[in-house]
Amino acid sequence: MKEDFPEIDSAPKTPWWDRGWFFVLFVIAATMLAYQPMWHAGFIWDDDVLLTANPLIKAHDGWYQFWFTTKTPDYFPVMSSVFWIEWRLWGMNAVGYHMVNVLLHALDAILLWRLLARLKIPGARLAAA
Repeated sequence: MKEDFPEIDSAPKTPWWDRGWFFVLFVIAATMLAYQPMWHAGFIWDDDVLLTANPLIKAHDGWYQFWFTTKTPDYFPVMSSVFWIEWRLWGMNAVGYHMVNVLLHALDAILLWRLLARLKIPGARLAAA
């Protein structure tokens, strides 16, 4: 049977630490470790205007108002829509908002690694890490 399909055994064996999934896990773990103070952080700077004291975040039709009216403090409909959804998930618990941001940072690093690797740029993993 192997004689009919020689390419089955001819594939090089990649060590487990050199596979893509291991690097993805490393990036997520390193990002979580770097942003570990977020577990005890609260709301800061402009969070009162954009989130905690913004009545549109709490309004049932807030999503509509973000996209189709000029009632918002700033016109950032995607960010405001995400805050509107997160308010329904986390309420006034800042950890949920911070966790979403940290996971977005990790996703950005992974996407950067994939882009640089696809372009065959040396050091793609180092740049992403």
